[in-house]
Amino acid sequence: MPARGAPRSVNGPSLHQSLCRESLQLEHEFGLSGALRFVSLRSSFEELASSCGLDPDQLAHRLGAVAGPYAEQNRRAEPAMLAVGRQMLECPVPDSLRSLYLSGKAMELAALALAGSVEAQAGAGLSRVDCDRLQQARERLLANLQSPPTLPELAQAVGINVNKLTLGFRRLFGQSVYGYVREQRLQRAHALLAAGVMSVSEAAYACGYTDSHFTKAFRRRYGIAPSELRR
Repeated sequence: MPARGAPRSVNGPSLHQSLCRESLQLEHEFGLSGALRFVSLRSSFEELASSCGLDPDQLAHRLGAVAGPYAEQNRRAEPAMLAVGRQMLECPVPDSLRSLYLSGKAMELAALALAGSVEAQAGAGLSRVDCDRLQQARERLLANLQSPPTLPELAQAVGINVNKLTLGFRRLFGQSVYGYVREQRLQRAHALLAAGVMSVSEAAYACGYTDSHFTKAFRRRYGIAPSELRR
């Protein structure tokens, strides 16, 4: 994806955010071995200001931009973003409600994307090495949601002590390690159930829950029983 004369490579599942204050020409090249699915959201500066309370300078700062007409950020798409994107593509409502449904999901996806940009700024007081190790810790948690490592195991695996792991993780990601695992488990379960690829019991097991604990946690988080989403 050449931008301002320089190529950019985006590999999925990814989130690309960009801000253009001047006319910009982009050329996209897609290399794929299977089906390509993506959601594209575009907004004027006026809409950003009214719906998100952000002006272009604030948004550029969130994207880590230097002075100039163009800012961008590429990062991994979180499971919650993937779930919303999948819901938008599938759009499980009657045609008469399609516009309303997609508008609401677009706002939800934008909020998740902007929240992630704030997260990137939160690491400003941490060293680059610490941020890298905390990112590695998060990746290990996401890869092992069914049976996550203990805090000592996780700290040893990424090369920091437990105290720095717990304090740094909360500072960088806004949640405790266990709070993050709990939220990601529920988001992944929601995505699996919404996609219709697993039963409630299968989704609970895949995300490290027993059926009884899963139903209570899911209802507390989403306000409905998992069986209601599965229908």
